[in-house]
Amino acid sequence: MAALPPRPAAVLFDLDGTLLDSAPSLAAGVAAARAEFGLSPLEPAAVAPHVGRGLGELLRATLPSTHHDDLGPARAAFHAAYRRHLLDARPMPGAEALLRALGPRAALVTNKPRTYLDPLLAHLGWRFGVVIDGDHPAGRKPDPAPLRWAARALGHAVHACAFVGDSTADRDAARAAGMPFVAVAWGAVPDAAHYITALAELAAWA
Repeated sequence: MAALPPRPAAVLFDLDGTLLDSAPSLAAGVAAARAEFGLSPLEPAAVAPHVGRGLGELLRATLPSTHHDDLGPARAAFHAAYRRHLLDARPMPGAEALLRALGPRAALVTNKPRTYLDPLLAHLGWRFGVVIDGDHPAGRKPDPAPLRWAARALGHAVHACAFVGDSTADRDAARAAGMPFVAVAWGAVPDAAHYITALAELAAWA
């Protein structure tokens, strides 16, 4: 574990790949999108690095460039399959205990649309002090506005909070917001100043 920033007033979390292992359900969606063009499925590990910047970027990263001009059928196939496999996602080790310990000091800032987020959170039984989803008027990461909005909603200055995530979109949003960022080591952020190798490492810090 790299040295962590000072203890935050509140902790903001990304969802997919940070608190939730959603690679199997996302891979099922990508497999359906690829099948539209006669392509074979990808392993979840090959899909995971491309999660976090929205469906369009995910599809462009997992489909050949020759198919990028018309992603409509791929999007439709992805949504149908992802909806069927939505609850295949599982909490990352230590996620549930950490969220219980933080209580309302934890916020969720995700690009996931509310139509998928609501049933997931209901299934998991997770509650946060603030939830910012991909349909929120504050916008989507890597725009820093969702992080600033969440901090204000929690009643704290942006720099007094910290954001935990797994992608460069998370890192870029935190940097632009002026919020300390903590990367999870199993994600795809090669140059984070602070990182953890397990969510349990945050318990004493947060």
